[in-house]
Amino acid sequence: SAAFTIAQASKEIEKNILIVCHDADSAQKLANDLEFFLPFFYENALMPEVLHFPGWEFSPYKKLSPSINTRLRRLQIIQKLYEPSAAKKIIISCFAAIVQRTVNKDFFLANRIIVEKGALFDPSELALKLQSLGYTKADPVEDPGCFTVRGGIVDVFSPAHNWPVRLDFLDIEVENLRFFNPLTQRSVTEENANKVSLIPIREIDCRQKSLDTARTRIKEWADHNDIPKSMRDRLAEPLN
Repeated sequence: SAAFTIAQASKEIEKNILIVCHDADSAQKLANDLEFFLPFFYENALMPEVLHFPGWEFSPYKKLSPSINTRLRRLQIIQKLYEPSAAKKIIISCFAAIVQRTVNKDFFLANRIIVEKGALFDPSELALKLQSLGYTKADPVEDPGCFTVRGGIVDVFSPAHNWPVRLDFLDIEVENLRFFNPLTQRSVTEENANKVSLIPIREIDCRQKSLDTARTRIKEWADHNDIPKSMRDRLAEPLN
């Protein structure tokens, strides 16, 4: 099978591997098959990580938003690709997914927030920063992309991690951080448990400066093409 051949050939390739399938279903099936065949050729410590990079799976002709799970999965993989790592990765995707524009590396790394024990953050300013990255206030925090602030405690669920994290502040210092199960509130073990990466949860830049630029360009385009103001306002409305 194709998966068997790829798994065998991957041992001769040191860098990350990208495989593009003709559609989303084929990409998902190949990713599943690869995860089955790779253990036949690798020891666990050396086995490449298989990453299925999905598309938004929606039609531009229908007023439907891509699922939150798909959007967060894309960002999880982007995080893994942008982070320096010695582990080899095999990325499986389809043409529609890889040609879709996404967040560039410089913006992504510049706007993520790395929090470690002893770091200095004002909880209120941290909350504003999280909102600018696309996080939503919710109490309790149960889903990726949500956060809440209760006095000197900030709970936040970053797509970069498997569990939400609780940040305990002493004034503006992070006195303690722990990952927890949102159902039981009990602490859980997470890789790199002394550090949390709060990544953007949008693939587009929605900061105020970018939104203002987009509105200006829509107005210029509408004026150049004699588009009525009513239609121009409808185009710009989602940016408000």
